[in-house]
Amino acid sequence: MNRPATPTATPCPAARRGAGPLLVLVPALAAAILLEALLRGARQREQAPAATAGGEQPLWVQYVMVGLGGFRGLASEVLWLRAGRLQEQGRYFEQVQLADWITALDPRATDAWIFNSWNLAYNISAMMPRHEDRLTWVQAGIALLRDRAIPANPADARLYRELGWLYQNKIGDAMDPAHLHYKLALAREMAPSLDADGAPPAVGSQAAEHLQREFRLDCGQMHAVDRSITRLDWRLPESHAIYWAAAGLPHARGFEHQALRRMVHQNLFALIEHGRFTGDLAAGRYTTAPDPALIPATTAFLRETVRRYPSETRLMAMFLALAIQRQSAGGDTGGARESYRELTALAAGRYTVPDFATLAAGPPSEDTFFTPIPRHGGSTGEPSHEPD
Repeated sequence: MNRPATPTATPCPAARRGAGPLLVLVPALAAAILLEALLRGARQREQAPAATAGGEQPLWVQYVMVGLGGFRGLASEVLWLRAGRLQEQGRYFEQVQLADWITALDPRATDAWIFNSWNLAYNISAMMPRHEDRLTWVQAGIALLRDRAIPANPADARLYRELGWLYQNKIGDAMDPAHLHYKLALAREMAPSLDADGAPPAVGSQAAEHLQREFRLDCGQMHAVDRSITRLDWRLPESHAIYWAAAGLPHARGFEHQALRRMVHQNLFALIEHGRFTGDLAAGRYTTAPDPALIPATTAFLRETVRRYPSETRLMAMFLALAIQRQSAGGDTGGARESYRELTALAAGRYTVPDFATLAAGPPSEDTFFTPIPRHGGSTGEPSHEPD
């Protein structure tokens, strides 16, 4: 899934409302002046921003919130303008503190929560020379969404998707030089509360209570994911990305629903490639191996996705072609032929499909694989893209 660039400040709608009610800006500007002075202090101290600590806002923030009354929304828009300038100047510590104040003024400001978590997990962590320090900021970005943003906005599907993305991209991918450090830390945090093979503990157990208290992981939901999608190893970051995507699906419609389903199958793809934990946590070694046993569950999930969103048909076809290759290379000829039957059923005579031997030998050419077969009258026979 293509990702947007680092989140940027939302344009201020108040600027388009005319000069008539100009006096309402006075409280907002007064707050901005006060906050600017406090930002200078934060810059001089360069200490961890308030966003990294849960709990109540400072007393002065509470005074400002009460004093602004109905102007809190307008004040947050003014602060958004300031946050945008800090972003352009690369002043990330101040920007994170400012975004934290914006969410204090308007806890339903989804963009501010995302803006803040992104800076913690990506921008500020990248400034840290040591892997341990990078990890601290990545964990702060995760905790901000998990422990504060989602509880304040439990029906906002976008927040679940952004949290899942941190597990999928920041921890799960290999782009960050500290990615193995992140993966090892997550596995070590989770392992004491899991079964030896990474399965979730029994509902109602002390281990389940620990997962709920420390990570907001509902053990019943973990088991539900294992039943409805596939058995996962919860030491791995991709399992957590799937968990949060699945948790957001009941709240999602349209684009967000499709994007969350896409997040699930993207992480299932990744687990097929490296979903079997082979490391040694006591020795500080994080290693994984392919897990082709996840192919049938991934196929079933994609089948339902295509039923809802026909635009994902080619994606499923490409996955099945890869599955045939992986299963054949691993000696699972029966599984490979089942994937081939699934592929031909998906094509339904409307798309080109190479023979089994060709697909088993290696990846197909994207230029000729699964291309529409022309029909009489010029129709390609492509399925319509119906909304969910």
